[in-house]
Amino acid sequence: PRLGLSYRVLPQTVLRAAYGIYYVQEIGALYYNLVRNGVRIETNDSPVTQPLLTTANAFNRPEFGFPSYFYIDPNSSTPYVQQWNLGIQRELPHGMLLEALYAGSKGTHLFRYRNWNNAYHVETGENLDPRPGTLQELRTFPSLGPILENETSSNSIYHSLQLRLEKRFSANLSSINSFTWAKSIDDGDVPVKDFYQSPGAQDERDLRVERGLSAFDVRKRFTSAVVYQLPFGKGQRFLQRGWLSGVVGPWQVSSILTFQDGYPQDLRGFTTLSTIGGVLQRPNVVPGQRIVLSGEERRRIQPTPAVPHPEFLYYNPAAVSQPGPFELGNAGRNIGPTPGFTNLDLAIFRIIPLGESRQLQLRADFLNALNFVNLGIPIPSYEFVGFYGQLVTAGQMRSITVSAKLRF
Repeated sequence: PRLGLSYRVLPQTVLRAAYGIYYVQEIGALYYNLVRNGVRIETNDSPVTQPLLTTANAFNRPEFGFPSYFYIDPNSSTPYVQQWNLGIQRELPHGMLLEALYAGSKGTHLFRYRNWNNAYHVETGENLDPRPGTLQELRTFPSLGPILENETSSNSIYHSLQLRLEKRFSANLSSINSFTWAKSIDDGDVPVKDFYQSPGAQDERDLRVERGLSAFDVRKRFTSAVVYQLPFGKGQRFLQRGWLSGVVGPWQVSSILTFQDGYPQDLRGFTTLSTIGGVLQRPNVVPGQRIVLSGEERRRIQPTPAVPHPEFLYYNPAAVSQPGPFELGNAGRNIGPTPGFTNLDLAIFRIIPLGESRQLQLRADFLNALNFVNLGIPIPSYEFVGFYGQLVTAGQMRSITVSAKLRF
């Protein structure tokens, strides 16, 4: 159900509001996992210093190959999302339109997955602390492997301010410009386990600490789309004849400019530690230290064997520390910002009629036309000494494509 209202408060000014509730369809992957029940999975959950899995005994160790199971909580509720907005729109001179809008949403009873049959024994209510031993002997049911449960206990909230300035096509020009200032918070990622993007809760005994920025949260984003028809070659009669009309005739230029903040990411070790339940461990946050280094701070760092390339550092290595063997890191979920994104795409094209049923399209596309350097995601694992926080990838460089298309 959705309710929308529109009211003209002043000449050329309209106030709009809307509210709706949308019920979420369960994704097929949740049910697909049920057919995998009882499948044997070879997983190496041994400590780094004492590996148990080798090429000589890869498939005959009792620590590996235990059947894993999937199930959906039979008491699950139907997930739903509430959305609302309130905005004011005003028409301006010269065919322009300005809109300011507040938009929000709240997700309730969203799907999340739980890691059962680990060292915590949460499913039996024991809620045990991390302790020595191999993961298999610490499991609630030592004869079984991991058990993944899907339940509807996750929630989300989103608030945003959205501004839009639109110019209708006139004087050979049209444009749409928008700016969004937003924040999205939730306590779980996608409901299907993924080693990097959705590793699950660090501590199944306390899901409240999982509340943090959504993995898709973008704080600020500006986009501008412009279409401009070049004025020369239009209206001059001598250019409307022969080959000159195809060369000098009315060409059209379009552009999309984007400025965007980066996404957050979870700072976790890549080593699965049996002492904390077989999950990926977060670091401890060092008080008084910023997660992201400024340009000046990077320039002051001298190369060392531990940090051979400080010019590529994005995260501050001094801002986090590795927890002890039986400790859980106190870092929150998704506290690692990533670099923003800047891009300008340009296109210039011309459509030349060739009779009633044929036309020739000449086009040139410039992706990342100004060749902005968009840095990739910093390495989030604090265990990679010398590489933690390093920027090791970059986005697409400038690309130019020239094409001709004949339609008939």
